[in-house]
Amino acid sequence: MYRDVFPVKQDSSSADADKVIAEALRTLLSHGAVAENDRIIVTMGDRMCQSGGTNSLRFIKLDNEGRARYGI
Repeated sequence: MYRDVFPVKQDSSSADADKVIAEALRTLLSHGAVAENDRIIVTMGDRMCQSGGTNSLRFIKLDNEGRARYGI
């Protein structure tokens, strides 16, 4: 990890990646860890809820309302 980069573990019962990301963003926003127009990198696996499958990155930029804009 780089300086001022902190991992955040997110537990979720959903197997839908978009729902898990939305829940994580709500958590981060509520704790003040991110703000509108921030850029975020999410690491996760294609197959949710399975160990050893972290194989993708998502680059996200939050819009003015805290919603995710992918690939920015």
